[in-house]
Amino acid sequence: MALILAVSLSLYLVVMAVLVTAYLLFCGPYLWWACAHLPKDRRPFSMGRDFHNAWRFYRSRLTGKPPVFL
Repeated sequence: MALILAVSLSLYLVVMAVLVTAYLLFCGPYLWWACAHLPKDRRPFSMGRDFHNAWRFYRSRLTGKPPVFL
């Protein structure tokens, strides 16, 4: 029983560490740019919206077309 609990806790910590690292590395540059160039967003925090907007930001950098954010 203790082994299952230890394995599940360690797996949970690994998954959370990967998610937080991915969020900071992928969304960090976009959020830095957005804070400097976009008006303040008064909606509640949304990790999904941040990932979608970061993807649109990077795609616009590659294609040269202006991004359309959520």
